[in-house]
Amino acid sequence: MIKLTDEQVEFFKNTFIYYQKKFQLEDYKMFFEIVEDKDFYAKITVDHSGALFMLTLNREYLPLGITGSIEEQLKSVAKHEAIHLLIDRMNACAISRFVTSDEINHFNETLVRKLEWLILD
Repeated sequence: MIKLTDEQVEFFKNTFIYYQKKFQLEDYKMFFEIVEDKDFYAKITVDHSGALFMLTLNREYLPLGITGSIEEQLKSVAKHEAIHLLIDRMNACAISRFVTSDEINHFNETLVRKLEWLILD
C-alpha cells in the first residue's frame, strides 16, 4: 500500500480533467473527494439530471495489477474513470430499459478496459 502525496493527488485530478476535456465532457461539473482505507483506487458517481459527478480517490493507494511508476498508474486510473464518465449516459439509458444491473456493470467494465487500450494519450 502506498499513501499518495498531495502532489500525486493533484496529478491524478489534473490528469482526469485532461481526459474530461479530451472526451468533451466539460458540461459536467466535477466534485472531488479524497478518502482513505477504502477498497478501490478511485470511483466516479454521476448525476445526469444535475450534470455533475463525484470523483473519489483513495489516498491509501493499492497498486493491484497496474505496472509502471506511480504517475503512470495514476494516469491509467484517471483515464479509466474518465471513460466511465464517457459511457455512463449509455448506462443510465440501459437501466431505464429494464436491463439488469449486473449485465450493465459487466458490459461497462469490459468496454472501459478495451477503450483504455484503444485511446491514445
